[in-house]
Amino acid sequence: MPLDAGMMVLSSSMHILHMNGPARALMAHFGAAYERWPHLSPESMPAILTEFCDNVLSELRRHADSQEWTALDIRRVCHMVTPALLLRGFGMPETNGRDPRMILILEPCHS
Repeated sequence: MPLDAGMMVLSSSMHILHMNGPARALMAHFGAAYERWPHLSPESMPAILTEFCDNVLSELRRHADSQEWTALDIRRVCHMVTPALLLRGFGMPETNGRDPRMILILEPCHS
């Protein structure tokens, strides 16, 4: 993971469980509301992020019964902010009664 990349861990209901410093800085590009973490609700996240996370979760559910989920690496470029962000999503299936989780990596796209 590049030094300026941010990482977020989200629950299957898209609540933020963890957000590192670089992710907070990158999320600030979407507006001042993201300074409220960890109290940020899924409804207040940018639509591109919720749609992306929905896609990661649906792919995870589709592959959960097989071991194909281990190779799940979904990518999308978000041009809503400057610099543009490469979104990378990884899924972790339900294990030992724990709900599925997502890891979202935010990487600035440098030209």
